[in-house]
Amino acid sequence: MGKGALILGASGMTGRNLALHLEKCGDWDHIYAVQRREITFGKGNIKWLPVDLQSKADVAAKFKEVGPNVTHVFFCAFQMTENNVTDVEVNHGMFVHGVEGIEAAGAPLQHVQFVSGTKWYGNWIGPIKTPSREDDPLAMRPMFYYNMEEYCQERVAGGAKWKWASLRPNPVCGFSTGSAMNLPLTLAVYATLCKELKLPFRFPGSKQAYDILLEVVDVDLLAEGMVWLAHNPEACNTSYNISNGDVFRWSEVWPKLAEYWGLPTAEPMKCSLTALMADKGPLWDKIVKDHGLEKHSYQEISTWGFADWVFNQDTDWFSNVNKLRRAGFQGQKLDTAEMFTRQFDQFKAANVFPQ
Repeated sequence: MGKGALILGASGMTGRNLALHLEKCGDWDHIYAVQRREITFGKGNIKWLPVDLQSKADVAAKFKEVGPNVTHVFFCAFQMTENNVTDVEVNHGMFVHGVEGIEAAGAPLQHVQFVSGTKWYGNWIGPIKTPSREDDPLAMRPMFYYNMEEYCQERVAGGAKWKWASLRPNPVCGFSTGSAMNLPLTLAVYATLCKELKLPFRFPGSKQAYDILLEVVDVDLLAEGMVWLAHNPEACNTSYNISNGDVFRWSEVWPKLAEYWGLPTAEPMKCSLTALMADKGPLWDKIVKDHGLEKHSYQEISTWGFADWVFNQDTDWFSNVNKLRRAGFQGQKLDTAEMFTRQFDQFKAANVFPQ
């Protein structure tokens, strides 16, 4: 029997890059990308499924024909709502609709996987213990990741024939021009604006935040980890932290980023990028025109709110990733500074930023 992947939420950075990774692997018979917007990526082996995951009726109608081809479900969707209670209702709801919808369509399901994150440990509430471990106590609810994992546990305990797994990354970094949380893209926009304004590349957080220990994960490494779990059922029915494998301080990495962009540095200056960059849209449009760049709107390529949150973390923020290593996945050995500059190169190659 062949393999078929159903990626729920393929328009974001994680889902998009997972679809491309599966296509590159070459051993997946079917790759279905569920998103509302028509896909504009891939080499023709990724099939677009425009599905409203919040509608059980639409899920049933759209999954009817593809169900028998799907063996693996990857949930990469996230819908931000007005509060944490409705976050649970919407995101857990989409997850359940997707899993149960493809089952009802006759899928010979073997594997269900969802991406969570370190919100699991409560960093959306306040500072957390480091390194975070998978068996740390839960934080205060509501938190939809808890509902999703409990759902999987209950389904397997109740006789579901599939296995489940979840990965918990810190910020995911990679190529994307429409994601709500994209650190390398926002860093590149910030550096480009600094260069245009003839300003130093100044860290926009506190001096304390400049020296904390933190981690991120390359989106391609995340995709590798997801596929590894899909291929190793003996490692499933549990969750894992995942990262590049190193920890870093902005005070060590920031000068390397400045050197890449050909900019001087200056002392950190805590500020709100959301406020300071609110009027820079016309300047970005001028840069796009002057350099003949791809026409991405300023709103599309700048995620200042997320950057403010990251750059104002004043306490260490990293996880213990040895559980995944002990399970057999050995890919967590990247250098984060090199990752950032490599991803900047990708954006430049796609003509998103000037050479």
